[in-house]
Amino acid sequence: MRTLRGAVTRCGLCVTAIVLSLAPQVRAQPVKPNQCATCHASLSEPKLAAPVKATIGDVHDKTGVRCADCHGGDPGAIDKAAAHAAAHGYRGKPSGATICATCHVLLNEKFKTSAHAQIFETACVECHSNHGVKKPSDAMLGTASDAVCASCHSEKDDPGFVAANRMRAGMDKLRGGIAAAGDLVSRARNAGMEVGDQELALHEAGTTLVLARTEMHSFNPDALDAVIGDGMKIVTAVNEGGNRALAELGYRRRGLFLSLGAILIFVAALGLKIRTLNQRHPH
Repeated sequence: MRTLRGAVTRCGLCVTAIVLSLAPQVRAQPVKPNQCATCHASLSEPKLAAPVKATIGDVHDKTGVRCADCHGGDPGAIDKAAAHAAAHGYRGKPSGATICATCHVLLNEKFKTSAHAQIFETACVECHSNHGVKKPSDAMLGTASDAVCASCHSEKDDPGFVAANRMRAGMDKLRGGIAAAGDLVSRARNAGMEVGDQELALHEAGTTLVLARTEMHSFNPDALDAVIGDGMKIVTAVNEGGNRALAELGYRRRGLFLSLGAILIFVAALGLKIRTLNQRHPH
């Protein structure tokens, strides 16, 4: 046993040493140059300076995506001609229908099957913008005043209005179902019940929600309903497992209370018997 513990301890120390040795390397990763922003921010022409200000703190900026990742060119050059050289892949203003797809492949594939692909000249940019891109959320879908769909579909008899509402309702149903099932499983786990299978299933349901958000870009309510239906089946199974665990917990508690009650009755009866015997045979 001591040998095993010593081996585990040595293994732990080795892992710690490796992590500590790697930590400085991680912190030392160089930041990508972005002279594009430095130069454009100083320009007087609004259309050239505004994009830089808009991108500060947006989703792309937070993930390290810089100007040259979409526009090409040499982001380390301080000379305009060198920065915009074709030899460095400078492409100027890229097409929204193609540049976004270089990273968001699956979303683009779904979008290409939609009716919007035929009418949106700038594709993804129509809904998500290109500079100052906000983190996408389910709130963008639907017909509420702050939803993106409402900017085009405002009439209740508009098929797009109906489809947007239907898709948003489905997304809300799945997201809410996952949250409620998660609360149920947490209650069971905190009470000491084994719910490992349900927790794994919840992760699977979460993956289905991600798939639904991808499928949503096809703007096909039937296709989205199919994905959401798969997710709700998982949620239903999780709920059944969680409820079984809580029912088992209740059964165990009732059994414990009955056992304690029987023990107390036995102790009381034994005490009474001893008292009676003492009265019959005093010392």
